[in-house]
Amino acid sequence: MIGGNFGLPACEIIDPGKNGIIILELSSYQLDGASRLSLHAAAIINITPDHIDYHDDFDTYTKSKLKIISFLDQDSKLIINNDDLYLNKIIDTQEIAKSKLIKINSSIGKDFAQNSIYLSGNHNHINTAIAIALAQTIELNEEQIKLAINSFKGLPHRLEPIFSSDKITIINDSKATNGEATAAALSSFKNIFWIAGGKSKSDGIGKASNCLKNVLKIFLFGESSKFFSKQIFALNKHIPVIYCETLEKATKLAIHKSQNSELENIIILLSPAAASFDQFQNFEERGDHFKKVVNLYSKTGNLVC
Repeated sequence: MIGGNFGLPACEIIDPGKNGIIILELSSYQLDGASRLSLHAAAIINITPDHIDYHDDFDTYTKSKLKIISFLDQDSKLIINNDDLYLNKIIDTQEIAKSKLIKINSSIGKDFAQNSIYLSGNHNHINTAIAIALAQTIELNEEQIKLAINSFKGLPHRLEPIFSSDKITIINDSKATNGEATAAALSSFKNIFWIAGGKSKSDGIGKASNCLKNVLKIFLFGESSKFFSKQIFALNKHIPVIYCETLEKATKLAIHKSQNSELENIIILLSPAAASFDQFQNFEERGDHFKKVVNLYSKTGNLVC
């Protein structure tokens, strides 16, 4: 059974018995409020500044994430990303036996993920490697793991391909509500027409600022437009930045510009690097609106490439 931040609320999961397995995705919010868990294995993917408006400061946020260690059973395993230097440094300060630690790197996930568009990019290779390590703790074999990875179709709003032709692929990454997540998306593709904007985090595009080399045009919408444009211009004055006010206008213009371009293999990428609350209730509504605009264009024959 799956629950927590995805699927059923953890408190609604019924014990599946000794042969059952419960998989929980736990946010820093949920860990902060949890008082008792008994975990066979746990994984920390990364620790980066986020949700500071809730936790007050980065130190409190970090402590909430690390709380998962206290819920490990005596013979349980903790899986961490060995490529994340900050996470490794923090783990080294914790009282945890080396025999409990499993350190993975992205190369393992890359080998398994191969050419899956749903698992593109180094961040997804890390996620895949962690999933493999977790599966191995419950004694799944390599054939079973490969079968699951090869059949994986991704989740809505997370690097979700919604249209593809010989010339254009359109990706919905509305879940990318901060620069860290968007940096991962921008590093996953080339020839990008990037759609970004919303209610900005304090660092704006953040780590996405280091990943502009694959971006050809930028379409900004929402409350963060001026803030984002200042950051982008300070880094690279040669990338065309277009103000669109709304996501719908940004999407239509990105499609129009890509259709008229002489380039091939263009990626239209919605990866906002911002929260959705200026124009939408949540990232799901934002992503659904994006898909609705693209689908309408496709059905009316305006998206022919």
